[in-house]
Amino acid sequence: MDQSPVSTRPLVSVAIVNFNGGAFLLDTVRSVLASTVPIEVWVVDNASSDGSVLELERRFHGDPRLHILHNPENLGFARANNIALRQAGGDFLLLLNPDCIVEPDTLERMVEALLADPSAGMAGCLIVNPDGSEQAGCRRSIPTPWTGLLRSLNLPPALGVKGRATPRVDLSHTPLPEKPIYVEAISGAFMLVRRSALEQAGLMDESYFLHCEDLDWCKTFEEAGWRILFVPGVSIVHHKGACSNDRPLFVLWHKHRGMVRFYNKFLSSRYAAPLNVLVVLGVWLRFAAAVPLNLARRLFSRRAAAQVPAPAPSVPAEPLPLFRRLAGLSVLVTGGSGFIGSRLVDELIRQGAEVHVLTRRQAPPDLWPPGKVRFRVADLTDADSLRHVCDGIHTLFHLASHTHVLDAPAEENSGHLQVTEQGTLAMLQVARDAGVRRFVFVSSVKAMGEESERCLDESVAPRPETPYGMAKLHAERAVLEAARDGGMQATVLRLPMVYGPGNKGNLPRMVEAIRRGRFPPLPAVSNRRSMLHVDDAVQAMLLAAVRDEAGGQVYIVTDGRDYSTREIHSLISAQLGKRPPRWRIPLALLQMGARVGDLLLKAGIPMPLNSASLRKLLGSAWFSNAKIRRELGYRPRYDLQRALPEMVKESGDSE
Repeated sequence: MDQSPVSTRPLVSVAIVNFNGGAFLLDTVRSVLASTVPIEVWVVDNASSDGSVLELERRFHGDPRLHILHNPENLGFARANNIALRQAGGDFLLLLNPDCIVEPDTLERMVEALLADPSAGMAGCLIVNPDGSEQAGCRRSIPTPWTGLLRSLNLPPALGVKGRATPRVDLSHTPLPEKPIYVEAISGAFMLVRRSALEQAGLMDESYFLHCEDLDWCKTFEEAGWRILFVPGVSIVHHKGACSNDRPLFVLWHKHRGMVRFYNKFLSSRYAAPLNVLVVLGVWLRFAAAVPLNLARRLFSRRAAAQVPAPAPSVPAEPLPLFRRLAGLSVLVTGGSGFIGSRLVDELIRQGAEVHVLTRRQAPPDLWPPGKVRFRVADLTDADSLRHVCDGIHTLFHLASHTHVLDAPAEENSGHLQVTEQGTLAMLQVARDAGVRRFVFVSSVKAMGEESERCLDESVAPRPETPYGMAKLHAERAVLEAARDGGMQATVLRLPMVYGPGNKGNLPRMVEAIRRGRFPPLPAVSNRRSMLHVDDAVQAMLLAAVRDEAGGQVYIVTDGRDYSTREIHSLISAQLGKRPPRWRIPLALLQMGARVGDLLLKAGIPMPLNSASLRKLLGSAWFSNAKIRRELGYRPRYDLQRALPEMVKESGDSE
């Protein structure tokens, strides 16, 4: 891992051409701005009419890395990209579609791949569909008349010449290589080029409006002596067609026009004139046949969309690897009977650890098979009862805290001081006296503050606003101070809202409300909130316990996605087999209701809707997990869509 100062690392300029990209544009820019390398982002808007650029300007106003250029009309993909490329100052330049989601370390790893291969002037990565399958076109060959004919007629490549199979244009049907390889072409959705290669090969051919300009650029780089690199170990998600789904005939026309342009420019000189005429004629015959098929397909898709969606099946993730350090290790878990704690205890048992759970009751809940867990009875608010609870313990997982309740009265908030802060201080002292070697403190992103319109990471100064967040932050500082004093390795994990089976919080209540038709359709806001599956929270805790690099560190843990409340509503509705309503409650009406709720709350009448709950529902709280991915090898195995089948089934079974 490159540990050099940020100032010495190469700058990556990202060019994004937008035309009515909607919420996808916001997601793409957010993901790019969270990158671990120095970046500048150039968004070139081709006269969008959906308000996407206005929302982008509002959300990221003041970020000096973002530059937005407005075209008076739709200039096409190549010409708009060239506008950005001429102004970009990066050592590396990335062409990125406005519906692609990159990981925080995507650009860093791709730059490393190009730096490792001086002969490569351009590089592409594995591009996947939202369902995880490889997207056609991210690695391909330059088409020829013969391969084009086979593809148009959907014939197998085995129909080659002289008994040899003809290579496919699209290579996604071949096994994914294990290491970077050279290919003839990559997808224009993600094209990273080095500046020296760009200066030699030149800008994109502006004769193309849409489609085939990426093939043209790959061929131009090849003719300039540069190789095209495909890096299979790096992947991005591409929501294909976000800017073109509403204009199918327009796209078809320019796609076939681009085919003819590419053929005449690079291939026609290789073949006789009669064949060239046949090729061009074949392209336009293909266009003529595609038009009615496309119209029929759109008509069918509209009818299908009107039907109730089918719920997705449950797909469990692979179990975590066994960590040798945990086998036979004596560990203590506080908060072990809670939603997250009980899953941690289950996994520690599977890992072969000697598990102890702190409980306030003499007869703890029967959550685990007899003999699998040993119980130590004590109370975090009673220092005397804690005196010997850490004797013989090597690693302590501290999850216990006072429950966070929105708009809780002042007397309830005092519990945060007694349990979350002072209780943690007491456990720290007992742990140090008993010689505990590792202390994993499970905190919350509430320690950083409340809603934010930008992606936050561990470098952001905490500004908690609630008693819960302030207590967590004070406890964090005490834990890290103990680590600095030596003798005990301490790690802080900040978690967002955690979901998964067994949860009784806001998300299951939302599932039940949507199931019963009692959750109103929300306005079309583009808020973004980070969340985390409970099993990935457990993964992070185990990594913090076994990795030496975790000592003295603070890590934010998320599932790598950011969700709008409307998206969450749609995902739940689809899993329940309910058709999303076409109407939405106006935002102004919700804001008016929230103000009424505020007045009633002051009068001592709590209401479910007030300004605080509305901000929580429609506000943004978006966080980066790049640090824990980079330093501890954390890889989330779930997102909300994958977890919902089991959660919805559990909700239905509980009725």
